[in-house]
Amino acid sequence: MNPPTLPLAVDMRIQVPRGSGLRFGGRYATILQIKPQGTTVHLGNGKLVTFVGDALQDAVRRIGSV
Repeated sequence: MNPPTLPLAVDMRIQVPRGSGLRFGGRYATILQIKPQGTTVHLGNGKLVTFVGDALQDAVRRIGSV
């Protein structure tokens, strides 16, 4: 059984899960907003990226880490 994962929150700094099929895997990002349409994060290089729907939450849940 996997340990429970922390819920994602605004202003949380995370590492985008590597090997989960998401773009920018392994990079650090700060969560700016969480909406039903998607989760917007700020990458360290100044780019804003929106992961559609709950793709980021599902990837974190699958990998089991934040």
